[in-house]
Amino acid sequence: SMNNLTDDIATLRPTVLIGVPRVYQKTYQKIHGQIEQLGWFKKTMFKIAYAAKFRNLKNGKQTPWADALVFNQIKSKLGGRIRLCFNGSASLPAYISEFLSTCMGVIISEGYGLTETGATGTCTQLIKFDLGNTGCPYFGVEVRLCSIPEMDYYITDKPYPR
Repeated sequence: SMNNLTDDIATLRPTVLIGVPRVYQKTYQKIHGQIEQLGWFKKTMFKIAYAAKFRNLKNGKQTPWADALVFNQIKSKLGGRIRLCFNGSASLPAYISEFLSTCMGVIISEGYGLTETGATGTCTQLIKFDLGNTGCPYFGVEVRLCSIPEMDYYITDKPYPR
């Protein structure tokens, strides 16, 4: 059940986590809620470690001291073996993707597709920490964007058209 989601993940110890935004949202809420209950010293240490790890993750670098100090404990609550994460069905809010990717040390890859595209039409790269989009089209897939003003989606949106 969704109430026991993080406990189930810890028990199953997956190496690949494939989910929809609700799975990642519940995981975020559980971890973030536990961090909010920490005392000021531990919370400050988390913030320092998080800032360093996030900065290094964007540059493709490791942060072993932050892992040892903070993030290995978080990883162990999720089984400690997750190496790949995929999100599908809808876009994941950037703040959740950033937080979980930083805490787990694994970039959450997002995909988008329809039946007509053979499931996945676009997907973010596993080696590039790039939030707020669903990646580029796969080889052999053609994509056409059009503006939808009533939803505030425009092909001229920056940094990415939508």
